[in-house]
Amino acid sequence: MKHRAENGISGLYSRVCYGYKKGKNGMLVIDEVEAKVARNIFDWYLEGLSIGGIINRLEEKKIKIPKGKKRWSKRAI
Repeated sequence: MKHRAENGISGLYSRVCYGYKKGKNGMLVIDEVEAKVARNIFDWYLEGLSIGGIINRLEEKKIKIPKGKKRWSKRAI
């Protein structure tokens, strides 16, 4: 695994996470819409909201859930 990471061939580091998308060259680039949500989640956490409170806030604001899930989960945050 270390060898693959050093050589830039590890799939772990090219996995698309919430807030990013794959660009034309296959590299990760920031998805500005999702990145704004990620920043909000971080800010709400710093304001003292619990994970449940953050989930409720996301649902109140009708923010779409990643990957077609029906409800935000603690793992998604």
